[in-house]
Amino acid sequence: MTHWYQFTKKDWQNIETTWKKWWNHELDRSLLVLEATDPIHGADFSGLSPHLTQYNLSIPENEILDKIEQQLNRINYLGDAFPKWFPNFGTGFLAALFGSEPEFNNGTTWFHPSKSTNLAELNKPIDKNQIWYQRLLNFYQEASRRWAGKIILGYTDIGGNLDTLASLLGSQRILADLMDHPDEIESWCQQITERWLEFHHQIHELLPDEQIGQAGWAPIFAPGTTYMLQCDLSIMISPKMFNKYVMPDLEACCEAIEYPFYHLDGPGATRHLDALLSIDKLRGIQWVPGAGTPPAEEWLPLLEKIRNAGKLCQVFVSVEGAVKIARSLGPKGFLFCIGDSRLPTPDEAQFCLEKFDQLN
Repeated sequence: MTHWYQFTKKDWQNIETTWKKWWNHELDRSLLVLEATDPIHGADFSGLSPHLTQYNLSIPENEILDKIEQQLNRINYLGDAFPKWFPNFGTGFLAALFGSEPEFNNGTTWFHPSKSTNLAELNKPIDKNQIWYQRLLNFYQEASRRWAGKIILGYTDIGGNLDTLASLLGSQRILADLMDHPDEIESWCQQITERWLEFHHQIHELLPDEQIGQAGWAPIFAPGTTYMLQCDLSIMISPKMFNKYVMPDLEACCEAIEYPFYHLDGPGATRHLDALLSIDKLRGIQWVPGAGTPPAEEWLPLLEKIRNAGKLCQVFVSVEGAVKIARSLGPKGFLFCIGDSRLPTPDEAQFCLEKFDQLN
């Protein structure tokens, strides 16, 4: 059991070496990300990664990070897990920089269209004086001051191109405009991709020099620039539309990022899997079946297709689910993240480790 403040230089070297082998398809075993809550402080894990939008802008960043650090102190990192934290403003923070109104509600953040939205701004460099940009900047600076070289600071959730448009204009309008004004949508998507790449680079520049790797919101260590790409709106559009409006964005991002992954969310998104697997520089797929569907281990043909295409694959599973996948398809190329709505206790984590040892 290792807390973030107990990680040694050797621990970080082992993380870097092992994950590099995984990225290069040189690791014969699967990876296991396993975190456990410290029983001294209880097993409730609901507040580990709070949305920062729940705090009033008048509350100083250092006061918020004091609370977050107390929560980080409860975590033990096992297997191939590593200490990380990212500024969590919800899914699709880029929209907030162009006028979308963030709202924290029911434990998550929603980005709503606003009267202040001005799509003409998409053609201009990002305004670094914008209130949400400044808030993000302050969090990175304070987190770096506290944890540089000790905890991986990850990229905030920037969002996807169509998802950003939906936050700025509303999903219903976007879906209608895809049919009625396709050229306008295509132009906006191209502009968002330019701003996305600009913003990703700006975040990269904020990461501390002492940091040996990078991460996004997902628990994936990368030895270079990375991101978990996505398009949640893809479940509402056809493969033809996906190829026209989303694929150019993904291809551009994969050209610019060294270790890109894609968040494939729900059965409705699987219609786009062939297109995704055709992106040569896309390193892997994160498969999330979604609520009300069978867990990841019940999608063996899909997982096999991902791996047979030469891609890595990350799933959130129980230890029994990891065992089923590894025994059915072999462990190589998989990243198993154990846990659900809470993280296991140390005793539960030890059981997981023992089971996992049987896979390799």
